[in-house]
Amino acid sequence: MSAMRDDELDARSDATDDAPRVGDDPQAAEILASGRGPQHARPPFDARHRKLSPNELAQARLGWSDDDEDEPVRTRRPSKRRTAAIFLRDVVIVAVLALVVSMAMKTWIVRPYYIPSASMHETLIENDRILVNLFVPELVPLERGDVVVFTDPGGWLPPSMPKDKSPLEAFRDGTLETIGLKPEDANNTLIKRVIGLPGDHVTCCTVYGQVAVNDVPISEPYAQLAGNTAASGVPFDVTVPANSIWVMGDNRYNSQDSRYHQDLPTGGFVPMESVVGKAFLVNYPFEHFGVLGNYPEVFANVPNREPGAN
Repeated sequence: MSAMRDDELDARSDATDDAPRVGDDPQAAEILASGRGPQHARPPFDARHRKLSPNELAQARLGWSDDDEDEPVRTRRPSKRRTAAIFLRDVVIVAVLALVVSMAMKTWIVRPYYIPSASMHETLIENDRILVNLFVPELVPLERGDVVVFTDPGGWLPPSMPKDKSPLEAFRDGTLETIGLKPEDANNTLIKRVIGLPGDHVTCCTVYGQVAVNDVPISEPYAQLAGNTAASGVPFDVTVPANSIWVMGDNRYNSQDSRYHQDLPTGGFVPMESVVGKAFLVNYPFEHFGVLGNYPEVFANVPNREPGAN
């Protein structure tokens, strides 16, 4: 490219000298000084925009600088006190939720009980812990063969005095019962097996010593007869009224059940309103763990009868 001539340089210099400058315009100078002017007027690169070296990048990632190599740059972290408070809050929330769920289950779904007597041998042994389905019979109907927990209809159990407890024991037991970790007090409840439903005609004994339901003899593999041949040591012939059930213990010669309370106002029948629920699981001790069946094959051929039917 040919060199510029001197007359061209002089012409450009004159043009530059004659061009208006920012300093000549007070308004423009004010705008520029306030930072409201066009950003491209600033230098494209200055100390704030310089490119970091690889060493500076590594130092920035590690959180320290050459100016203070012995002390790391402190980041904003929760204090130990705040961390402990957050942990304690979470523990309280979890505990409250667990308590609410446990109380709801115990009130409406499942309730634990323990077995105080031998009337259900060998199905249930003393001090077995069981779970009871509270949906039965309100939402789920009872079936023959179900093992049920019910409150004393009146006169089945002898009067019992409450056991003396210290304030600490009473508080402990009350708390554990409330949250469902301690079985319910069994002083006013019983557990038996349903043999007759409303309308059923239940008799004992046939010529073979069997119980008959609606004229159908049944073979009961769960019944313990203590060396006897008859399914009951007490003969009976009953028809179950509406809204009631006829119950018997599996340990037939050691069970104070419907057979032994026929002289009471309820006639030995258990009103449906007294039924707490259906026992469905032995959950303790672990060697007895298992589902409580209702032996549907035993009653498979038994026809249904409506209450009041002949």
